[in-house]
Amino acid sequence: MLKKMRWRFIGAAMAAFTAVVLTLLCLVNLWNYHSVTSQQDEALTRLMEIEDQQMPFSSRRGALPFDDWSHFSPEVQYSLRFFSVHYDTEGSVLRVNQDYIASISEGDAEHYVDAALENGKVRGYESGYRYLVSTTEDETVVLFLNSEREIQTMRSLLWITLAIAAACLVVAKRLFSTSSRSLSTTSCSSFLNAGLFSSSGPRGHHVCQNSLPLRPKSMRTWPTAPRRLSSSECWA
Repeated sequence: MLKKMRWRFIGAAMAAFTAVVLTLLCLVNLWNYHSVTSQQDEALTRLMEIEDQQMPFSSRRGALPFDDWSHFSPEVQYSLRFFSVHYDTEGSVLRVNQDYIASISEGDAEHYVDAALENGKVRGYESGYRYLVSTTEDETVVLFLNSEREIQTMRSLLWITLAIAAACLVVAKRLFSTSSRSLSTTSCSSFLNAGLFSSSGPRGHHVCQNSLPLRPKSMRTWPTAPRRLSSSECWA
């Protein structure tokens, strides 16, 4: 009975602890995903506004949106790698802008655009790039921003948090097991001190049979044999 109670205690404690750990893990990774993706989307929005400029981060043409990067590092605007593809209303390619990336050819750019448009989404991730689709009356522009570093960071954080969560669960299980054993031993000792344990009674044997052994037979008190009376005592 006490053993079952101990396992129930461990199961309940582990279930509650696991729920808390998984909740924290999800919250941390969702917050990180949202934060990184929001920065990527804002960068794409600003790039789309002046995508046709030769110097995208120059303020010489009064490009005020690029002066408002207060929550970005000053070097971010010079480290972005992106490309865009322009389509007309009939779906023909007007031009491909690949001046700010070296690893993508014109054919590769069109392939990325086809894969992105098949998803039917305005924003999304495609093969390590975050993309944005902008449609006007005259053309459709698909802009891709290299996000390989950001995606790798999100994956690394996910694996680190998973490892930490697994380690916490292992340690917690051992702590709960040790605590339940101590509680079991303390309970049996309390029963003994209260006089509720009997070496021959079924109740004591059922509750604490694994904690307190029965008294061996050699230590039991047996009645002594009757003493023989002397002749003087018999006639007295």
